[in-house]
Amino acid sequence: MANMVLGSYTFPLDPARVAGLDADSLVKAKDAATADTLTSSILFQWSPVTAGVEVVLEWERMNAAMWNELQAMVEGTGEVAFNPQIGGTTFQVVPIKLEAQGRDVSGMRRVRLTLNVRS
Repeated sequence: MANMVLGSYTFPLDPARVAGLDADSLVKAKDAATADTLTSSILFQWSPVTAGVEVVLEWERMNAAMWNELQAMVEGTGEVAFNPQIGGTTFQVVPIKLEAQGRDVSGMRRVRLTLNVRS
């Protein structure tokens, strides 16, 4: 399995825990409705709505280089593509928060990255 990709950055280490990234929250079925006309029916379809869902990625440990890459994305103002490697689905997200519970010689400990899904 390939590693997750955020923007142009491929994680060298996938998260140990992911919250909000499951079939119920992100990978939704299309909404559809039909309307009868005089001679037939019309089918309307909408793409699944995923905007506003938060995805939290967690690592037990992370080196300083990876932390710096993610911190630069959080400090940026734009949306980036997020490919979580769950069957070809890619999302536009805004990295909104990067937190760590501590730092040691090898880097950061107990890191959480929060992404807000835009589409």
